[in-house]
Amino acid sequence: MPRVGKTYRSVPAGGPLVSGALAHLRRDYVVRRV
Repeated sequence: MPRVGKTYRSVPAGGPLVSGALAHLRRDYVVRRV
């Protein structure tokens, strides 16, 4: 459990969600461009 706490502390809350959203937008942009 302590490991999980440390991981969450080092990684900003919602980090994975934001990165995932950016990746999705980038993919959509590439598809539209092509």
